[in-house]
Amino acid sequence: MKAKTLILFSFLVTLFCFSATIGLANVWIDENFDGTGPSIPPIWVQGNGAGAAVAPADATLDIYVQGGALGGKTITGSPLVENGSKVTTRYFDGTASYRMTSSQGISVSSNISNPANGAYVILQFAVNVAPIPAAGNVAIFRYEWDTNSTAPPSPDYSFYVKLVSNGTKVDIIAGEDLKNITPLEANIGSLNATADWKFITMVMQNNAPPATYTQVNLPSGSLSQLEGVAFYCSSETQGHFVPMIDTTNKTFKDWSFSVSSGTVYLDTLYWESGMDNTAYIDATQINIRKFNYSGSPSSVNDWELY
Repeated sequence: MKAKTLILFSFLVTLFCFSATIGLANVWIDENFDGTGPSIPPIWVQGNGAGAAVAPADATLDIYVQGGALGGKTITGSPLVENGSKVTTRYFDGTASYRMTSSQGISVSSNISNPANGAYVILQFAVNVAPIPAAGNVAIFRYEWDTNSTAPPSPDYSFYVKLVSNGTKVDIIAGEDLKNITPLEANIGSLNATADWKFITMVMQNNAPPATYTQVNLPSGSLSQLEGVAFYCSSETQGHFVPMIDTTNKTFKDWSFSVSSGTVYLDTLYWESGMDNTAYIDATQINIRKFNYSGSPSSVNDWELY
């Protein structure tokens, strides 16, 4: 009897842990820098995670949080740090974008709600560089994972999208260079002129075996991916893939977008996790853009003089 009780207890604990991992869901950020609400400027507006009933109505952070007592609504304050500026002189979609110059950027720490939830994490942003700077590193986006929090190092993986200029164009290079001491990277696209925008999508799948995510704006309406990160650049064709291994206790650590030279514009920033499990989430809150999304018809706005 004791043996059966122990087995049942172990099963329930395992089931609880597994459910806690896949059952939670967030839309952490859905920021297009076009807000007209009460905050000044109306960007990075903290919400209460209530989805369709999110308050305030113009919230761009914590749009949706599901997870009861395991939830929490913490993106702003210490978790999110930013020092760029909203501009209406250039944009990918809508009427504004976010401008960052040398030493400016955005970062999010691990002190967020439900960092280990869901099989799929989707992060998207549009990027533009103007003017094309001198040859060298322009900016880098990093997203870091800890796949075994009980053992060093932490994080275990550092996935990146970096912008590198050759003086006439800016190449977009995706990869990972922490687990892979020799960077596992590939060129996934280029910004060939100051009017060019590219729409970047990172698909992080951290469940074993492969999980499936069905949603109308995903390529062919559905993704089935091995553990790892797939990179897309203004295309529904995968540009690069970096596998993850040893994912015994995986959790988000931090991400950052930092500019080292030139002027970089960011728009249409979207970040969700765990929204792939329709049994636990309100699918109407998913706002993934198509991976080949090209913005609005008037998206190339080039009023600034250099």
